[in-house]
Amino acid sequence: MIRKLKRIFQREAIFFRGGFRPNLSVSKKLPRDAIEYFGTTYGGWPVVSSLLNSDSTVLSFGLGEDISFDLALMKRFGLSVHGFDPTPKSCKWLADQSLPDQFHFHNVGLAAESGTLTFNAPVEEGFASWSATHSKGDVEAKTVSLPVKSYGAIHQELGLDVVDVLKMDIEGSENEVIEYLQQSEYRPIQILVEFHHRIHGTDFSRTKAAIEALESIGYRLFHISDLGDEFSLVLEEALG
Repeated sequence: MIRKLKRIFQREAIFFRGGFRPNLSVSKKLPRDAIEYFGTTYGGWPVVSSLLNSDSTVLSFGLGEDISFDLALMKRFGLSVHGFDPTPKSCKWLADQSLPDQFHFHNVGLAAESGTLTFNAPVEEGFASWSATHSKGDVEAKTVSLPVKSYGAIHQELGLDVVDVLKMDIEGSENEVIEYLQQSEYRPIQILVEFHHRIHGTDFSRTKAAIEALESIGYRLFHISDLGDEFSLVLEEALG
């Protein structure tokens, strides 16, 4: 409930200040019944559900303490989810959960290159969202070095043919990963990405450029959240 209230407060604050939503609109209008929302108000996402079945694979990056989206997809379709999050609080929380067999946890993050990154503690005390691109601006702020891998390396290590859904809530690292995807041979069918211009102060132009980069390689934007920071895209060729 506290998270939900915080989410509502953030949304109202955005409108009060005149709006932080980038000047973007959906480029692929789908029938309303083609898009289904899975998960909680805080952690859920819309997808084109007709493109999913029991053989589908989801890569879910940035789990925090809410895997309602992943659980809902597994319950509905019986598909497999590979969840990724190297941050301390998330790993501890996940270790205490009773997870279905279809959920495979990896304590590694996503980045443009494989290696290690320095993650900064969350801006708000009690949050689970550590970031490799944003800090409190405090030299005494807590940091930790954590393992990360590129999308291509993960794709190969898991031996995947197709990724049906790539979800990214990676606290500011999404722009570099999208630049990587633009040059990559791997094309997930659906990409769900939260941008952090509103929270981390990244210039809106980077979000717009990232969406345009994905559209240049065949993706179409079919949903934007009310907050204007969560975007859902699908490969147009997958729609038939």
